[in-house]
Amino acid sequence: MANRYWVGADQNWHLASNWSLVSGGAGGAGVPTSADDVFFDGNGNVLCWPVADIVCKDMSLLVAMTEMLLLDASAIINGDFLIEGGYFGPTGGPDHTIEFKGNWLNTGGTFAVGTGTGKDPECIFSGIGKTYNLNQVGAASFQNVLVSGELTLTGSRLSVMEISQKLSITGIMTINRYNSLTTSRVTLNGPNAGFDVFTGELKGSGRFVFRFRSTFVMVDTGTISIKYFRYILYTASAVHNLLPRQYESSCTVEVEYTQDAQVFRLEAGRHYFLGPLTIHCDVAPPSQETAEFDCDTYTAEMWIGGKFDIYKNAFPAHIFTLKLGDGIHVFRNTVDFYFSYASGVSTVLDVQAGDGTIILWPSGSRKVITSP
Repeated sequence: MANRYWVGADQNWHLASNWSLVSGGAGGAGVPTSADDVFFDGNGNVLCWPVADIVCKDMSLLVAMTEMLLLDASAIINGDFLIEGGYFGPTGGPDHTIEFKGNWLNTGGTFAVGTGTGKDPECIFSGIGKTYNLNQVGAASFQNVLVSGELTLTGSRLSVMEISQKLSITGIMTINRYNSLTTSRVTLNGPNAGFDVFTGELKGSGRFVFRFRSTFVMVDTGTISIKYFRYILYTASAVHNLLPRQYESSCTVEVEYTQDAQVFRLEAGRHYFLGPLTIHCDVAPPSQETAEFDCDTYTAEMWIGGKFDIYKNAFPAHIFTLKLGDGIHVFRNTVDFYFSYASGVSTVLDVQAGDGTIILWPSGSRKVITSP
């Protein structure tokens, strides 16, 4: 095992003369192998552009880095990955992968996975018991992500990972709070974004945000036990359908309306929200607008183990329609419909119970239904 410092006279990673044993030293140390630690610290050609696959042990893009590492190839980083400065930008294709087997730490610079041909680059986190920390202003930007190992994500920023295309979890992805003020989150957002292979578990004390388009299908496999799982309805004046699945008791499922006339529709079957189900709205309309939560169309059924809550101040000027339909709905905790007052406008809660059955089955000693 040895150190390899980038001192390249040109952009060729695979040229032995572009690597030194020491920072700013003479070239000729040889191309990095899987046992070598790689360093970029501002002493080489401004562009390093591998067009054939690369390997290394640890990779450190140090605070003095002025170079851009553009990957038009696949990479395996067998040790830890650190970015303090510079630019790391995998791109190209088809089907390139960047595998991180160790810990991942971002304190500066830019980490942005671009697009190419075929399937855009996929970042694989395969290590067991590894950590991912983002402690700088900008979130890291990914295209496709696979967590096949055990990865814990956190950081001092609110958003620690932005995924534009597909997320696969065959291992365990844990998203944790950073402290009492920062609930770290991962956001899945893009025209083709969604879950791909999901046979593992999404867990932790943080938040997962899915900007849910009307054309998307949410998978019904895998285990969701994270503290907060939020669907943000994305498509204007459209129906957003959700397949039945189970969300564990440790998970608060949040549904957020963002535009007028959006519908959140549960498809046929039993939807197990074993924790709370909370309805939010991020719309401040100049006039009265509409929002709908629909169990009726497909005779969907709900089992809600925590509070069923239309969140305080969520709908200051809306007609909110709750269609329960003809199914069986079980509420194990408080049902809380809270509407705030806004001067000059009115809020309407329209509950269409249908011919189904509503079971108020308290998990404690009493049940309270409130509608201030």
